[in-house]
Amino acid sequence: MKHSRTLAIILTAVLALSASAMTGCDKVKEAAGTVKNAVTSMADQVNNFDSNIDASKLDEVLKNFYSGIKSGNINETTRGQYVTAPLPAQSATAGEREAAAASATVFSALEDQGMTNHFTEEYIKEFVSQNGTIKSKNSAASEPGATIPLSYNTTLAEILNMA
Repeated sequence: MKHSRTLAIILTAVLALSASAMTGCDKVKEAAGTVKNAVTSMADQVNNFDSNIDASKLDEVLKNFYSGIKSGNINETTRGQYVTAPLPAQSATAGEREAAAASATVFSALEDQGMTNHFTEEYIKEFVSQNGTIKSKNSAASEPGATIPLSYNTTLAEILNMA
């Protein structure tokens, strides 16, 4: 009987230690999962970093091109040799310049800046316009608002909400 009690006490102690060890394993697994999520998040941020920089650069180029045409600083005389799409004449009226700016395309703006090698027709599809701002598809997906996909033929007025 004494041996049975001793054996029961030993078995209870072993079970108690096993339970606490298992609880510790769960904590270790939970911590490992948290670390994995943090590392994955950081890797996603690094991967999206270049796209976000390019989105910002593209946003600036498109807005500057639109504003330049609308103001008359970009016209057939000043930039005609860089852009295959028609630009307004230097003597164009404000209404004509505004119409030309509205119908200017993404390709024209990239062509003007010599950026068609970087922003290829395929790569431009990785960006969208959201609330008048160019964003990478990945960053736009996490924000509210409708998106407009970009292509070389998309007009600046449409994607920049300037119409």
